[in-house]
Amino acid sequence: MQLAITPHGRNRSLRQEAREIRCVYSEEIDLQTLGKLAIARGSHVEPDTDGRWFADLSPVSGPVLGPFSHRTQALQAENTWLEMNWMVVGTGVSSDGVSGALSVEKAFDHPPRSPGWSA
Repeated sequence: MQLAITPHGRNRSLRQEAREIRCVYSEEIDLQTLGKLAIARGSHVEPDTDGRWFADLSPVSGPVLGPFSHRTQALQAENTWLEMNWMVVGTGVSSDGVSGALSVEKAFDHPPRSPGWSA
């Protein structure tokens, strides 16, 4: 599981400096330990009437990928696109109210300590 952490940000509701952490949702780690979660759909992987699979990344201002003959191919393309484009800090959507795969906000009175995770 990869995490993309913004170097700075602002939690408007708390009026404090905040960090935003983006990831493609997974249950590998307990994300609630990082702060308030804002989970939203980042894409739709669906078949068409001919059984071809497409990954629609429009929820994160992305393209429609496909067609693919297998769902697993569409899921892999979806994940690759999100990691290469949406996970890049400073791009795509944010936790300020626009949809994203997942963003986590946590307010800090001081810079956070590194938890030492590795992907």
